[in-house]
Amino acid sequence: MARAPVRELFAGDARRFFTIILIATMGWFYSYYTLLQLAPVVLNRVLNIDPATSGLILTAMAVVDAMGSLTGGALVDYVGSRRALMIWSIMMILGSYPVIYTLLSGNPWMILMWDFIVVGPVGMFQVYIYDLIPLRVRATAAGLGYNGGLWLGAWAAPIATILSPSISWLYALLINTLIGGMLIISSSLLASRNARAVDVRRV
Repeated sequence: MARAPVRELFAGDARRFFTIILIATMGWFYSYYTLLQLAPVVLNRVLNIDPATSGLILTAMAVVDAMGSLTGGALVDYVGSRRALMIWSIMMILGSYPVIYTLLSGNPWMILMWDFIVVGPVGMFQVYIYDLIPLRVRATAAGLGYNGGLWLGAWAAPIATILSPSISWLYALLINTLIGGMLIISSSLLASRNARAVDVRRV
């Protein structure tokens, strides 16, 4: 364990890999918080769904969150964390338009499918961090990278809300989801290029 993990994290190769992790977590939170924070708005104000049905759908999202996380984690076991993030991000990008379009066309239950396609990376990040960061500073990198990405990604919902009057809810939600997916793909590509630069097993 490092005596000064924050200082060591931001020196040399560890800093590079921390940046890669921060990009990935920011991308995921950007997509996920667009859904999480705006789901009630879409159901209640955009689709005018009655409160009882809206509450049922939002409650069902908790089950979908668990399913998406488990599916994402299982994918890591088969193809590794970097490939899993890449595959899931491509699915997110390709699936976001038909899912969000169908949702806004009047099918409120499609919000569960939207939830599924953006939640998967949460089951991958722990392995992703382990694969990239040396043990000496791994906990520090996980804490700063995950929470730093959360803080940056949490701006997604206000941005989508500001954009919606001028470009419609469809494109405001779609753009945010695509930005998140592209950030995760960028992180995966950078990780694949740099993954062997450090010995992640050293202590």
